[in-house]
Formats: sequence, structure tokens, C-alpha cells
Amino acid sequence: MSITASIGAGTRPSAAPSRRSVRHYHGPVVEVQTVLSARGVPPEELVISVRSLLFSVRSLAVAHADEPTMQGLRDRFGESVRGLDSHRPGVPLLVAPGRVVFAFGAVRRILAQTGVPGRCVTRVYLPGLEDGQYVACWSASFLRLYPGPLASLVEADLDFDRTHLSVSSPTARSWVPAHALGVSTVGDVSGDLRRWWLATGLALDARSWWSTGVRGPAGGARRRLARRGHRRRGRTPQRLVR
Repeated sequence: MSITASIGAGTRPSAAPSRRSVRHYHGPVVEVQTVLSARGVPPEELVISVRSLLFSVRSLAVAHADEPTMQGLRDRFGESVRGLDSHRPGVPLLVAPGRVVFAFGAVRRILAQTGVPGRCVTRVYLPGLEDGQYVACWSASFLRLYPGPLASLVEADLDFDRTHLSVSSPTARSWVPAHALGVSTVGDVSGDLRRWWLATGLALDARSWWSTGVRGPAGGARRRLARRGHRRRGRTPQRLVR
């Protein structure tokens, strides 16, 4: 059963998650500029996308939405949703089509990728998006030097990358698979949104903890034991000679 939501007349407004509930699930609210593109997106999918992000960010902007759609979003989410405005040069910018949902920790994982030295943009490889739809996070260092308007980054394509990014830098752009971040399309999520948001994010965090907190130290211990064994075997013939 797919998640459903609507912003038409007669629906009961659903407020954005409280700041207390955001902290309870996610820790500190993530500091990032966020823009969703409503171009070609059904209003009910846009609502779900907004909800998934407001678990993790304080507010977001919506581009390419008509006035009835924006009014419906304001009725549901209040001042947490606004129209497109100018970007802040010192803060990373996350852009996505309004049919994408973000699990617990997804924004944090994307920002970690974007924070790599020399990184200009992290692009998320998400099958199922239509032509011209992209999930991308532009780094603060890129935004400080970019002279163009925010609107040009909302749906910046690969031609934009070839024009504005250094072709000689191996770190300027990175592609990361969506499943490794907790990013999906609305159509691929079934059941309760918050349950999916939390379960998916916690599973990814547990996998990361196992890889870095358990397997990493355990592997290091195995390597130290192996080196110790090699040293002992290397000394044994010398004792026999003596």
C-alpha cells in the first residue's frame, strides 16, 4: 500500500514535526539550504517529500509551484515552507525533485560526502527519476564563488557541471547511490512514512557502525596478531642456528 497524502480543500492541515520531535529522532537539526522542485510533481507526492525533509531541516523552499499548491503547503507546514529566494553563500545547498523522500540521517550522509575537500557537488544516483530531475548537494565552498542565481542550481544538469566544474579535479563531483544514503522516491516507499524514515535510517547507521566500529577494529586486531605471528616465525630459525 503506497503512502498517500493530499493538499486539496477539505483536508485537515498537518503541521510540520515539532523541533522537539526532530531532536528526539535526529539530534541537532541539520544546517543546510534545501530546495524542492515541484515541476511535474503531483501535489500529494510533494507533501510527502516535504514531510520527510522537515524531520531533519528547519525549513525549505519550493520552486516551480503554483499559488494553490504553495498555499496548501503553508496551511500544512506553516513558515517551515517558503518560496524560492536567494541562496546563502556559506551554507551547503541541497536540491531535489518533490517526489524524493529522505530517511533518517540521509541529509547528514549527503553533507558528509559534500564536505570532502575540493568537492563542489555530490550527486545522488537514484533510478526512477525523470529526465531533468536531479538530487544534488552543492558545497559551501562552491557557493561562495558561484555568481549565478539560486534558480540556476535547482535543476542544474550535467552540462552545467561540465561548464562550471574543473575537469582536472577528481574530487569536484561525486556520484553516490541513493540506497547508501537513505534516499528514495515516494513510489518506492510503502506504509507509514515515519516508520520507513526511521527504520531505513537506523539500518544504515547500524551498518556503518558495524563497518567502522566493529569490523574496522577487529580487522586491525587480526592484522596485529598476524604480524606478531610472522615475527615469531621469523625468529625461530635463528634460535635453532644458535
